[in-house]
Amino acid sequence: MVDGAALEVVYEFCYLGDMISVAGGVEECVIARTRSGWKRFRDLLPILTCRGFSLRSKGRVYQEFFRSVMLYGSETSAVKETDLLRLERNYMRMIRWMCCITLKDRKPSSKLREHLGLDSIRNRNRRGRFRHVERCNE
Repeated sequence: MVDGAALEVVYEFCYLGDMISVAGGVEECVIARTRSGWKRFRDLLPILTCRGFSLRSKGRVYQEFFRSVMLYGSETSAVKETDLLRLERNYMRMIRWMCCITLKDRKPSSKLREHLGLDSIRNRNRRGRFRHVERCNE
């Protein structure tokens, strides 16, 4: 007890948009970032699913608003393969929704990303890491 108040143990908390937990790692952070990306995606859903909006324009909007939210901090943290898979899976679900294509249509992910002018989460994460390392070396 400190000054008559009981101490409370906190197992996870949000700090500057990142989830920090007792277990360590970035799994909770990736989940929080994905949740945040979906919230923002749903806010702009009428624009992103509009037929009059070109796929390239949708790709630019997606790149600026969603991918940056979902990848925030991943260039400086140790992201596991399972975390990358979670990001990639949600990334492609959003892309398929924007293109009005389901998994039953059997369109390759690479073609959909090409239509939108986007690259994969893995490539983007890798480039972000290299850019971060280059800035640190300067």
